[in-house]
Amino acid sequence: MKPVFLEEMGQQVEEALRRFLPPVDSLRPWLEESMRYSTFAPGKRIRPVLLLEVNRVLGGGLERALPAACALEMVHTFSLVHDDLPGMDDDDLRRGQATCHKVYGEGMAILAGDGLLVGAFLTLIRHLEGTDRVIRCQQELGEATMRLIRGQAADIRWSGSLPSSEKLEAIHRDKTACLLRCACRMGALVAGGSNEDVEQFGRYGEALGLAFQIVDDLLDLSGDRDSLGKTAGKDEKSQKITAPAVYGVEASRNRARELVGQAKTFVAGYAESRGLKQLAEYCLERSG
Repeated sequence: MKPVFLEEMGQQVEEALRRFLPPVDSLRPWLEESMRYSTFAPGKRIRPVLLLEVNRVLGGGLERALPAACALEMVHTFSLVHDDLPGMDDDDLRRGQATCHKVYGEGMAILAGDGLLVGAFLTLIRHLEGTDRVIRCQQELGEATMRLIRGQAADIRWSGSLPSSEKLEAIHRDKTACLLRCACRMGALVAGGSNEDVEQFGRYGEALGLAFQIVDDLLDLSGDRDSLGKTAGKDEKSQKITAPAVYGVEASRNRARELVGQAKTFVAGYAESRGLKQLAEYCLERSG
């Protein structure tokens, strides 16, 4: 079942993003319009909500954490805009609407992604309080972004190659799990958590991210365009290395359940972790 706070916190992220994204230039509106088009496409906002929920569990205030949550969502949206480009995954649907390059053209979509990536770090610098907190969050987000890019590079180069568990693990850890891990680590940092807290919530985020991507792989096989909000069946057609291709469908489902169980164990020692456990279960049960 979808946690109630996912929608509530997601709306708070949306409102903050409208403040932090650059306003539309009346004379030259194209860049800001394309950035906002992709950012405000209907989405679950799981990554920024993860950050906010970890921050809440550790006693942090919502307003202080919103700049970090928005910066994270900008990076995530940048990755989606670029992933959809003809030179990468070449898709025409994302979050239930036409992809950025289909509406604004390939060149403007590249620039929209670039703008979101730079905007993420500007948001941290301009709006996050505390010099040490800003530096550490920038480091976390920068390292996660490099891993994400490396994962996309591997996904491109290994498409059509012989599937293996080693390749699958590398792609899943870098392309998906790293950003969920980053969300949890940044949430702990913003809240002023200890180094042990940062590590423990990071373990939760990585396990959740690996499960999340396995479920994505399974949904690409069994889901439909309307529920997914993107083109179904593309992984198989593009000969991507996916969990079902490596392990089979049932073993992949079992592995996702195992990872969600691990994620819940990592936060079991925190009194206020019920929401994080619910979010882990939702990621396993979701249909899109």
